Amino acid sequence: MNKISDKLSDDDKQKWNNVISRFSDQNRSVLQTKLLFHNLNFSRVLLASIRNLTKVDGYQSWREIEHESLSKLIQTRLNTLQNPSKPCTDVKRVTYRLNENCGYGCQIHRAMRCFLIAYALDRTIILISGIFYL
Repeated sequence: MNKISDKLSDDDKQKWNNVISRFSDQNRSVLQTKLLFHNLNFSRVLLASIRNLTKVDGYQSWREIEHESLSKLIQTRLNTLQNPSKPCTDVKRVTYRLNENCGYGCQIHRAMRCFLIAYALDRTIILISGIFYL
């Protein structure tokens, strides 16, 4: 359902970007402007209705239960991986040095990639920080 909603939303945005780009401010008449805004408002109502479908499709309580279950599973696993019962020298780990010559966002992106790799390999991640290049 979310994929359909996202696809419709993306298609609608693309359609409106196309329509608006065809109307230059100099060539737009008053009637065209009113028609454009009327259709834009109709499109917003339609997208809101699509978003609300998830509330009435009968699966909302299931989504909430699954969300809570998945959240607990991931948090428990992260806690176990990052707080091992053995000393850090005795556990399998991924070590990553934050020493790339890039900005803060780049550093976070690289750290998250290593974090996901460590999570997938069932290993503790150790980040060794240095200078952040901002």
